[in-house]
Amino acid sequence: MGSIWCIGQIILEFTQILKMELNHYITNIQFRENNKVAYIFGKIDGTSFEIQLWPSVMLQLFLIDYYNVYKPTNPNNVDERLEKSKKIHALEHMVQNLIDKEISSL
Repeated sequence: MGSIWCIGQIILEFTQILKMELNHYITNIQFRENNKVAYIFGKIDGTSFEIQLWPSVMLQLFLIDYYNVYKPTNPNNVDERLEKSKKIHALEHMVQNLIDKEISSL
């Protein structure tokens, strides 16, 4: 199957489908996290919306990190938490890249 199965490609293709189908409503699309996360912004009947498309591994690690860094039970050790967050962030990309590599070789 080749690289078509890497998560970044899947998210890109799905985003393009949404853009074609909902063109009148989508106002902006941004790709972040090395093009593996899509943020789709739009407006329907005056109500703004945001859709985020995340690989599940990256989302789960982000959520763990989010509650450790931004919603900590212990507000001390800010520098230590931020340093740990950087390491987790790098690891989530490594894990997702490994998954993409394995899937694309099938």
